Amino acid sequence: MTQPLRVLSSAPGHPYDVALYAPLAGRVVHAPLPGPVFDGDPAPLGGWDQFHLHWPERLLPCVPARHRAVIAALKAGGVRIVWTQHNLIPHARDREGETVYRAWAAAADAVVHHSEWGMARAVGRYAYGPGTGHWVIPHGHFGHLMREAGALGRHEAERRLGLRHGVLRLGVIGAPRREKRVDLVMRAVAASRRSDIELYVLSLAPGERACVADPRIVALPYERVPRAEYNRRLATVDVLVLPFEDGEMLTTGTVGDAVGLGLPSLVSRWPFLREALGDAGICYGSTAEDLTRCVDSLDEATLRRARRAARRLQETYSWDIIAERHLAVLENTGSVRR
Repeated sequence: MTQPLRVLSSAPGHPYDVALYAPLAGRVVHAPLPGPVFDGDPAPLGGWDQFHLHWPERLLPCVPARHRAVIAALKAGGVRIVWTQHNLIPHARDREGETVYRAWAAAADAVVHHSEWGMARAVGRYAYGPGTGHWVIPHGHFGHLMREAGALGRHEAERRLGLRHGVLRLGVIGAPRREKRVDLVMRAVAASRRSDIELYVLSLAPGERACVADPRIVALPYERVPRAEYNRRLATVDVLVLPFEDGEMLTTGTVGDAVGLGLPSLVSRWPFLREALGDAGICYGSTAEDLTRCVDSLDEATLRRARRAARRLQETYSWDIIAERHLAVLENTGSVRR
């Protein structure tokens, strides 16, 4: 009988890591990276086959020497490195962070990218090892975490959140990012001639306020809230807006929310969104004026088509399928112990 692969993780307990490995229970042994390895000690690595890295900057602070010590311990312990490269560079965008990414790129035995476009960006930027394998596996959706999103009636949820009833609600969710033009969305809605819409922004930076005053705009700073509260907020949204410019991002997890809830999305021309969402994304263009025209012309038939496309993606981006594709990467990468 073939022994299951033994895989250490950099992000145990993170929703992505949990959803990815749950379908592989019994076929992959999965555990956190042992503490002594952070100090460069390979001794606890005996019997482990691989290390699955998610975000280097969450594994350790971006001090290159500390990351190189972990890499050296993994290599000395005969543990192969699989990196799901969620980001092109750390969100902090400091020089040390990019140096850390370069070290992991050179050390990785296999790298998983979330899109063909993102793989091309990463390969064009980093010097990976000559034997590094590259794979494209989409980001899974989080519908399984949002099943109770509609449990509280929408009218009641709107009342609690101070939102209007009976409108088409556009939502901007997720952490603030340099490439995420929340200001563009607010200006576009303020210029719209429609009175039957409301923009619900949950992505302002700390201390930031709405850039325009408009009664149709409710804009709040981004905050981490309990899942039940997050679901309640999302249950009031009809259409997500993903206003990303091309820059240093490779992916956005908000795609997983859009697909998980079966929501249509208004999207920029950022190539990742076209590849990830296809017909579930309604491309508005690139400017605030483009988005205003899109919002003003938005009708139920267009939204219905995008909504159906988002629901069709739910199977493609289910964790059962994503996990099987990931298992193929793990098995292909193999182990020095067998």
